[in-house]
Amino acid sequence: MIKRSLAILFIGVILTSVAPAQVPKSAIESIRRKAEAGDCNSQLSLGFIYLRGNGVVRDSAKAAQWFSKAADQADPKAQLNLGLLYATGDGVQKDSTAAAQLFKKAAEQGDPAAQYNLGVVYSGGIGFPKDAERAVFWYRKAAAQGELNAESNLGTMIALGEGAPKDLRKAIQSFVKAANQGHSGAQFNLGLMYFNGTGVPKDYEKAVLWYRKAAEQGEGLAQYNLGLMFYNTEGVRKNFPLAYVWMNLAAAQGVEGAKNVRSDLERKLTRAQLQEAQKLSAKLGDVIVSMP
Repeated sequence: MIKRSLAILFIGVILTSVAPAQVPKSAIESIRRKAEAGDCNSQLSLGFIYLRGNGVVRDSAKAAQWFSKAADQADPKAQLNLGLLYATGDGVQKDSTAAAQLFKKAAEQGDPAAQYNLGVVYSGGIGFPKDAERAVFWYRKAAAQGELNAESNLGTMIALGEGAPKDLRKAIQSFVKAANQGHSGAQFNLGLMYFNGTGVPKDYEKAVLWYRKAAEQGEGLAQYNLGLMFYNTEGVRKNFPLAYVWMNLAAAQGVEGAKNVRSDLERKLTRAQLQEAQKLSAKLGDVIVSMP
């Protein structure tokens, strides 16, 4: 029996802030002198320079040292990025509690990435005790500032009734808002809602539309479900070569069941069809990998 992915996606990636542009070597010493004199902005900049290797050899331990100095001056970006280093154990000993505490400090100052990260902390019980209501609170804060991962996760929690009353209409509003701005997880979730008729009338064509948008951004579960729709003639004409293209991409990402469906499709295609499908899959995969 072919298994379809029916799980609503939950995004649990910890976000960092954007690193500055490449710093000329001639400017680094000037920034260092100011940082050593206690200038908070220079300490933050020097942390980024070492974190990204901008004109120096990348050194996350030195990045942590400078972020720590700026964080001690209550700089939210420094708190956020030092928290990230503690969350991942990059340059410092991994410490989920220290990371959560730093995210909280930055979130309380209004940083949207930190607010999202704090939502992840509470929803997953990472460093702080699991607390769905607090997760929803911080996702709302971040989403109100345009943070798309938070918007998508907010929709997920409302759809599941976790931390807030279950409300499919509001969940879909969050998914639509994030999906229309290109968030692949929200696009997948919308495809799933339309496929199942959850909170919206069942509509296979709209499911295909949203699955395709997510699949083209490399979302493995969307690739898998889209492949099944071409396989089963749901919202599209039956097309085994295209089903193979998407299933092959899903299999490359380790999506459960994709290899079995791909093997079944290989038996249904002629040798010429299989070769063309493999070429198209490889070409599409290259495009997805090269996306920013």
